[in-house]
Amino acid sequence: MAAFQILKRFNFWRKAHNRHGVHSPFIYSFLDEGLYRRDLKGLPPQKRLLLAAADHFNPAAAGTCDMPGPMAAWLQTQRPDLPWESTPTELLICDSPGKNLIDFIESRDSWGNDTVVFVGNLRKNQGTYVRWNQAARHPAVRIILETFPAGLLFFRTRQACQHFRIRI
Repeated sequence: MAAFQILKRFNFWRKAHNRHGVHSPFIYSFLDEGLYRRDLKGLPPQKRLLLAAADHFNPAAAGTCDMPGPMAAWLQTQRPDLPWESTPTELLICDSPGKNLIDFIESRDSWGNDTVVFVGNLRKNQGTYVRWNQAARHPAVRIILETFPAGLLFFRTRQACQHFRIRI
């Protein structure tokens, strides 16, 4: 691991919180009842975040940004009863931030108030992190939950804009 990668990870962990540093009932309940569940402890962080989101928010339909990637394929094996549709979807899975993520956010009829967008590989390279920040700063995105490897975007229209950095 390069020295700058170690420095980026350290800076993230310095700014990040666990569930006790979160003052949003919506995010706190997701962390407490979803992400920090004991049965998810052995999973890699990206898979842990995706499975926690799928279980906690119980989406009616899931979809992908691009061709079904490894995270979507993995979720299909873990939750085979989850229906997969194109749009509108309540859980969108993007293996990494890209143009299709931005197009999804800008297309208002693609998402609803309860839609959750999982975005993996946030810090794969500088370009993916720039696209993640572009998506997170979009006016339609109200809540951002960011871990070091992955993040969630929420469109809850009646909630104030908030950005949470969470340790896994």
